[in-house]
Amino acid sequence: LFKKFQELLDYNGRALELMADMGEKLSGDYLFDKHYIESVVLELEEVIYKIVYNLNIITQKRYIRLFDTLEKAKEEIRQELNARFTIPRGDYVYPLSSLNKEMADHVGEKMATLGELENRLGLNVPEGFVISTYAYERFIEYNGLRESIDSYMKAGTLENMEELAKKTQDLKQTILQAQIPRDLKKAIRKALAKSMSKGVPKTGWAVRSSAMGEDSQFSYAGQYRTLLNVSSSEILPGYKEVIASLFSPQALSYGKAAWGEQREPAMAVGCTQMLDPKISGVIYSTDPNQLGQEQMVVSACWGLGKLVVEGEGEVDQYLVSKVYPYALLRQQIGKKEIHYVLSEEGGIVLK
Repeated sequence: LFKKFQELLDYNGRALELMADMGEKLSGDYLFDKHYIESVVLELEEVIYKIVYNLNIITQKRYIRLFDTLEKAKEEIRQELNARFTIPRGDYVYPLSSLNKEMADHVGEKMATLGELENRLGLNVPEGFVISTYAYERFIEYNGLRESIDSYMKAGTLENMEELAKKTQDLKQTILQAQIPRDLKKAIRKALAKSMSKGVPKTGWAVRSSAMGEDSQFSYAGQYRTLLNVSSSEILPGYKEVIASLFSPQALSYGKAAWGEQREPAMAVGCTQMLDPKISGVIYSTDPNQLGQEQMVVSACWGLGKLVVEGEGEVDQYLVSKVYPYALLRQQIGKKEIHYVLSEEGGIVLK
């Protein structure tokens, strides 16, 4: 009980620190974006949950109704954040070399993080660029799609899946047949030419989603479209395919359950030169099966990482301690009888 009381005080201290930091930012002497607000809110939710949890352990569940109060407060804050969010004006296209985490509102968390790897950690990152959230808004408004999208997002419950599936298909077809504005098309082609001038790629391009909130507060894993090893001429239609993937019953269901979204998350689209790897892998910085342990999971396979991401075949798995000297705790070597490689005709093939 004494240990839980100490933890409660520590979590309470952290909550006060976060609130003080937000108050300082609000004074007007600092610049901050939506990503900062969402990050602080997310940490506050976790900290206050732990306060309530420990309080109920100490008092033998005397304050159990505080959990309901906390959930109600979280929902109200989420609705407020969604209602107030506006897509920031900026460029249609940004080179990867210019990105950092502070640009998440412009290019989505996924691509902002990729830029962070290059610009702050000095790691090698493939050449490429990002078509921004502002470009997405321009595309939607140019084609008069806002009313149709808002109607789709207000579909409410997912009980009538047949009707929702029809709305989904109609909206996707409309997006795929829509026109990319001339100024946006020009900006994309200019960025493409600049990237290629740094060295003609021996492979095609990866065209992938970087929606607001994706790979950040929430996963959206597997919800959106990714195109691999496409030619330069296929980037523009590929852009529309990724945007269309925003609107599926699965993505809508996930968004409403996770964040209570009343508006679709703006979609930025990353375009990077494909690698032709001998080995690929994925790292979970925290073991999802042992959240309280200081250990991470590394998975690897031959060729492209699609097998790891989608779990189609056996892969190697390593459990590694996050505490010095970072010992290998467990390993499991898969047979790895199949793997994905780039196809000379474009796309990828399973061998």
